[in-house]
Amino acid sequence: MKIYKMLMAAAVFVAFAGSANAQRKNADLIGTWKLESFTTRHENGTVTQTYGENPSGYVGYAPDGRMYAFVVRGDRKKAGTGPTKEAEDAKLLRGMTAYSGSYTRENSTKVILNLDISADEVLTGMSVARYILIEGDTLTLSPDDPTVKKETRTVSTWKRIRGEASR
Repeated sequence: MKIYKMLMAAAVFVAFAGSANAQRKNADLIGTWKLESFTTRHENGTVTQTYGENPSGYVGYAPDGRMYAFVVRGDRKKAGTGPTKEAEDAKLLRGMTAYSGSYTRENSTKVILNLDISADEVLTGMSVARYILIEGDTLTLSPDDPTVKKETRTVSTWKRIRGEASR
């Protein structure tokens, strides 16, 4: 019985130590971030505002390893009624993205998201990479590995929200 209690105590210690290490490793990422821009850069030098001129959104990373993201176009209009309602609803859905799941910090520049819910059902259940750069209170995210040459590169920039006063 004494050995069992010692093993249980050791298991609890390892679990808490692992959780504390994860929190220290993710300290610069943990928090809520407000969207500043969401662009697609093309090889020919043009830049597309992926969610319009003034997109709105938040991404959050919690100490418990959970995350969420929600982005909408800045020029969204309220859904209508009547004969055009279906087309307007479809346009609203195309102008947003949302997902949530767990995350694992692979290294200082890469996070793996394990999505368990998504507005785009194709992503639900998938693991996706996000390449990150944190400079002070600015977070830059991209699904594209910056070391690999691509024709297009999607990049979003976020500002950290600090307390009630920063809203």
